[in-house]
Amino acid sequence: MVDFFLKRKIKALRRQHKRSKRFMNYADLKRVSILFDIADHEHVVPLVDELLADGKEVMAWTYAARGVQNSDYPPYYNIISDRDLTFCFFPKEYLMNRFLGYPADLLIDLCYTSHALNEFFVASSPALYRLGLKTADPVWYDMIVDIRGQEKEEMEKNAADVLFYLKNLRVK
Repeated sequence: MVDFFLKRKIKALRRQHKRSKRFMNYADLKRVSILFDIADHEHVVPLVDELLADGKEVMAWTYAARGVQNSDYPPYYNIISDRDLTFCFFPKEYLMNRFLGYPADLLIDLCYTSHALNEFFVASSPALYRLGLKTADPVWYDMIVDIRGQEKEEMEKNAADVLFYLKNLRVK
């Protein structure tokens, strides 16, 4: 019930959605945004580390309920807490400015659980190329990856497979 207005905004964004699908070669990517579930942090770290090793700028975003401190993570991890949201569950202005101000070439959504805040970030993302998992709504993405039945226990392998597909996909 708390996220009623956020879901309504997402429906409005869906009606206005006119973005053309776009693909990019891995070598052409410079900045990457990653959305993930906080419970999968340890499985996302190898993906982030490999992207950083390949010279990509990375900004990872996740929502965490109380008790998780942003200072426990490197600066390229953004942990969104309840304090960063309005009473209607919208991200506060400074958070949206930071998210929208990061000109990502690629948005990778590794969230297994459906979450209105995550969908709002995907819908309003300025990323040129968007990749999501099979559980995601395909209207927002350029590529949907369906790997190994989407079992959450296989998250680390799935994140590695996503990177494999990105590196091997060739666009003319």
